[in-house]
Amino acid sequence: MKCKLFDYLKIKSFSTYWDNYGGFAAIVSSPYFRISILISLIIIMFGSTEKWYDLPLNVLPNLLGFSIGAYAVVLVLGNGDFWKFIAQDNQDNLFMQINSSFVHFIFVQVVSIIFALICESLSTTNSLIAFIGYFLLIYAIFTAFAATLAILEVSKYYQVFLIELDKKKKREQAEGKE
Repeated sequence: MKCKLFDYLKIKSFSTYWDNYGGFAAIVSSPYFRISILISLIIIMFGSTEKWYDLPLNVLPNLLGFSIGAYAVVLVLGNGDFWKFIAQDNQDNLFMQINSSFVHFIFVQVVSIIFALICESLSTTNSLIAFIGYFLLIYAIFTAFAATLAILEVSKYYQVFLIELDKKKKREQAEGKE
């Protein structure tokens, strides 16, 4: 379903990400989202909410840098022919799904960092706010796993692509010898 709000706000790139990722329905139906809520509840029930924002501010900037680097590596994997291969081979356009997974992964990290920065500046230790902060941190970590699975999916297609490319070269060589 196309998100008209992002189009209206002239945030076309965000709209592209949101639509390809599956929107709000994809997020709330994700097992990573649900497990993040559960873990966050456990932390809030049995842990401390004092200076909770230190953890995301110490962990996420490094993860964010790594994420952007990994995304760049995925984009340069293969060549244009490979991306055409997966785009034509998969009706759901695996290329856009993988891009959306990485954008989601990075977006969640950025939101978590901004949320923690705001709460740190306000010295917020409210349990509800801490729950949201822990949830964002844990969800960001789970989206790292999801993005890793997306890379695995690309690798599977890349292997098929290389096999097909090798077969094509062998056919061309056999035809050239005749």
